[in-house]
Amino acid sequence: MSHSGKEFDYFNYEVEQSHKEEVKIASDTKLFFHILKYIVIYILLFIPNVIMFFLGFFSSKIDKKKYFKKIFIAPIHIFLEIKKWILQAKNTSMIIFVLFIVYMFEILYLGPKDMMNIFMTYQTDIFTSRIYTVFTSIFMHANLLHIAMNSIALLIFGRIVERHMKKNIIWVFILSGVISNIVSNYISYLQGDFFYSLGASGAIAGIIILAILLSPFTFTSILVIPMPICVIGWGIMFIDFIGIAKESTTNHLSHLGGYFSILIFLFFLEYRHKQQIFVGLILNIIFIICLLFIANITDVSYATEYLKSIFQI
Repeated sequence: MSHSGKEFDYFNYEVEQSHKEEVKIASDTKLFFHILKYIVIYILLFIPNVIMFFLGFFSSKIDKKKYFKKIFIAPIHIFLEIKKWILQAKNTSMIIFVLFIVYMFEILYLGPKDMMNIFMTYQTDIFTSRIYTVFTSIFMHANLLHIAMNSIALLIFGRIVERHMKKNIIWVFILSGVISNIVSNYISYLQGDFFYSLGASGAIAGIIILAILLSPFTFTSILVIPMPICVIGWGIMFIDFIGIAKESTTNHLSHLGGYFSILIFLFFLEYRHKQQIFVGLILNIIFIICLLFIANITDVSYATEYLKSIFQI
């Protein structure tokens, strides 16, 4: 297989840059199937390799080192290649790393809820000296599942945004988080709904909307089944729009604030990114119209009820 005159190696991840500022970040779909192939081959040949390895002790014609590497070194090689792929998007990886460091800090030093409340955001905080919590709460998480789900979302959508915007993804993450918390706190305050909130979901919502506008039909396989990110993104937004009217422990208002943060980003983005977003918006509108048309001619009520039951909304 060739790519712009060069042989494309999945494990070297050589990707042509169409713009000077774009980062070399490979498709996770290509990595997924390449790694899957290696895993399947490893499993199928594991027992034969073990047999040949032990036979090597009885026959000098059999290279024991060769089969030792196939049994014990191959899994390490696969792990290192996955690690290399993750670290390709270095700014996205750095955000995830910081989230886990803060989570470890929570476990070790902020166990009592009263200590956690210092950094979580509350509706009245936007009117007091505790305004800092609209920032600090972004990096706090309730449990391991909470941070794991956010990290997966960052891996899916953050890589795409970083491919286009390099280190500016850090500013997108922070500003989306701050805006989402302000929006959530203010609307909840007007509704008389008071609660502590924490998590990076609002910040990630801003990255999700930016990703599906910049590259709506980029495929991802992180969720095992290859699909365009616009499908995953709109699925998440669909859950949020439904969930906002239901009683839930999830702060859907914060997510909506993150989605609408794109309206502020438009004032600061480069012209070419604005063009990409405009084209992406048109493609997303066409995609939604097609979905509505399909929903109109088919019975999808069972799918909606299934989603509601899964996410308890």
